[in-house]
Amino acid sequence: MKRRSFFGLVKPRLSYSAPPDLSSLPLEEVPASRTATFFVPGALESKELLTLKVGDIVKAGQRLAPFAASDDYAVSTLAGKVTAMEPYTDANANNFTAIMVEADAQKEWVDALDENPDLATVAANFQNGPGALCLKPVLDPEVNINTILILGMDQDLLVTAVQHVVKSRTKELAKGVKALKRITKVSKVILAAPSYLVDAVKNCDCEVKEVDTVYPNATPKLVMHKLLGITVPAGKDLIDMGVLCVSAEAVAALGESCTTGKACTDKILTLINKDEEAVNVKVRIGTPIKDVLALKSIMVNSGDRLILGGPMTGVATYSVDLPVQPDTDAIMVQDADNLSEIEDAACINCGECVQVCPAKIPVNVLVRFLENKLYVEGAERFDLLSCVDCGLCSYVCPARIPIYQYIGLAKHELSRMAPEAE
Repeated sequence: MKRRSFFGLVKPRLSYSAPPDLSSLPLEEVPASRTATFFVPGALESKELLTLKVGDIVKAGQRLAPFAASDDYAVSTLAGKVTAMEPYTDANANNFTAIMVEADAQKEWVDALDENPDLATVAANFQNGPGALCLKPVLDPEVNINTILILGMDQDLLVTAVQHVVKSRTKELAKGVKALKRITKVSKVILAAPSYLVDAVKNCDCEVKEVDTVYPNATPKLVMHKLLGITVPAGKDLIDMGVLCVSAEAVAALGESCTTGKACTDKILTLINKDEEAVNVKVRIGTPIKDVLALKSIMVNSGDRLILGGPMTGVATYSVDLPVQPDTDAIMVQDADNLSEIEDAACINCGECVQVCPAKIPVNVLVRFLENKLYVEGAERFDLLSCVDCGLCSYVCPARIPIYQYIGLAKHELSRMAPEAE
């Protein structure tokens, strides 16, 4: 997306993309790689405490739980041998252990899942599957989940992976909705989808609500506000309001697994090239990004930007060797010659960011505090935590201040301060 300013009284209307015609553009599949990498939360420290070691043989669908004193794990999407275990730190300074698995000739699976799995089984096997279905809040006795919100629309521009699933896997999605209601005992299930996909989900046993296709209406907090009439207070999330938000892809994967008895290993994602041409592809979770790029002969040269996600809220990464993860909905490459410039400039008080902000935050004042690392003041005085993370402020800024990145850093630092305060 090329940055441009919107001076005047008219707000920008950026529209979400519709999925391609499935009959004329079939889904392409990334060839299976011989290696896969999986991230498990937790730092790799004392090897004496590991329950998984280099050289161990694993099955497809097996949980990779390296730490004896932790419940965290990943799920292997291929059968083979563990070839390496290394520390990894993500963009938010969270520590993980990267587990590399090399496939062998035999594709041995763990024991089949029950066609009617219970809550504990689903929670254990699907949080590392396509769409990352996390049901931990339902298991928590201190959390009261009364509504499940299924997002049948992608949250960023140019990305149509989730919509592709809704359009092409209607039977699996319908079965997944029934399974989700049965195992969670939550009767109120709402599926949010754009108008052009409403007919595709009419057979799902849930309430269907139509999402406006103007960006950023598909972000969870705006869906809550506009479709459910519930405003999420600053500093709170959907869970605090009793709402569990899940991806339609994750629900479809649940429905498929209830039929096949196997955990889903393949992810649908949108691949966006340097000309902003997008195509949806099918790829096994854990596959190196370079293998996905190779499908369309996309080269990443010096100075190019590699992004996980879409153009508005995606996160730049540094290596094509990193793997596709359960929540990777898009991979985007921007050419070095066409990158939007970011400048260390002072705010010119044009008010563009204030005008476009869907949360009505005084962004022009807030950013001054964030630039000086006054995060607590920004949250308490200028409503930082009401931000819905849409990135429109950065998009319209004529001074080219990376406002969205400042806000993301501030939220991260505040989250690190919270445990210390407690």
